[in-house]
Amino acid sequence: IRGKGIFRAIFFFPNIITITTIAILVYVLFDWQSGVISQVLFGSDKTTYTNWFGQGLVIQMIIAGVQTWIWFGYTAITLMAGIQAMPKETFEAALIDGASGSKIFFRIVLPFIRPIMVYVMITSLIGGMNMFDLPWVMFPGGQGGADQAGITMSVYMYARAFAWDQNLGSGSAVAWIVFAMIAIFTLIYLRVSYGKQSSDEGVN
Repeated sequence: IRGKGIFRAIFFFPNIITITTIAILVYVLFDWQSGVISQVLFGSDKTTYTNWFGQGLVIQMIIAGVQTWIWFGYTAITLMAGIQAMPKETFEAALIDGASGSKIFFRIVLPFIRPIMVYVMITSLIGGMNMFDLPWVMFPGGQGGADQAGITMSVYMYARAFAWDQNLGSGSAVAWIVFAMIAIFTLIYLRVSYGKQSSDEGVN
């Protein structure tokens, strides 16, 4: 496949540098006065530049996009490892029986990697709740930008405990809430994974 080296470099680049560096890079790129994004989109006329961090929805989209870029490589490797672990005899039998590509994907591939997909989804949810360094560096002091759109649960917890009013009680309460939500998501993952394993053993 042509360009696969460039593709790998783009999506694995965040894994070799720190999140702080990425946060600074994103902030510089989206700076409304001298950012590269504004210059590319609007040219040299600064009167048409957009204050990207002046809109709460745009802030959330930027953070979500950066997080997706950061974890895309890891997620791709995880899913590829699951697909490559599938027995080749299953694919060969399906092809001999005349199964189409769509049926192979929906009837064989997806059921096989379902536990891996659930694992990726649960860990992504947990990672989203624990996200701290990216929004904290982009908006120091837990400000969160416009409409406080960049405040995550971890940022709010740390800011309440050590930055805003230094209320350790409130910070601890948020920490317990995060812990409870992570525990619930983990139980869901275990339920789905072991439920799938038990059903497979019952069929066999």
